[in-house]
Amino acid sequence: MATEARAERRDEQARPLDLSLFGSIHFDRSRKVADELADYADDPDALFVEYLRDLALRSLALALVKNPLVLVGTAFYFLLFVPFFVVGLRNVLPMELVVARKYADERDVALHAVDRHPLQILNDGRWCWSVVNWVCWRHWRGRVRLRPP
Repeated sequence: MATEARAERRDEQARPLDLSLFGSIHFDRSRKVADELADYADDPDALFVEYLRDLALRSLALALVKNPLVLVGTAFYFLLFVPFFVVGLRNVLPMELVVARKYADERDVALHAVDRHPLQILNDGRWCWSVVNWVCWRHWRGRVRLRPP
C-alpha cells in the first residue's frame, strides 16, 4: 500500500505542470468574462485572483486610524470609480473576482488570492509611516477647506 502511494506521488511529480494565465479588466461585462474564462480554462486545478476576500469594515477603520490620509484616497476612489462599477456592472467588486468566485463554486475548484488589498498592506505598515501620515494629515487639513464657500 505504501509503495503504491509512493509510486502515485512519483508519477504526479513527473507529470509536467501546466500554468495558464487569464486576465480581464476590472470594468468588464459579467457574461463576457464568464464566457472567456469558460473557453480558456476547461478543467483547472485552481483559480488565482487578485483580491480574494471582501475588505472588512474593521480593516478600513484600522487603516483610517493608523493612516488618516487613507480617507482622501478612499473618498477619491468612491467618488470616481465606484459609480462606474455600480452603474456599469451593478456591483462594487471587480467583475473578474465575481466571475471567478461563481466559476469556482460551480466546478468545485480551489480559489486562491495572489495579492493583498492595499489597505491590508497599510495596516501592517511600520509605526513610522503612521507618524508621517498623521503629520501630513495635520498639515494638509489646516490648509485645505473641504466645505463649500
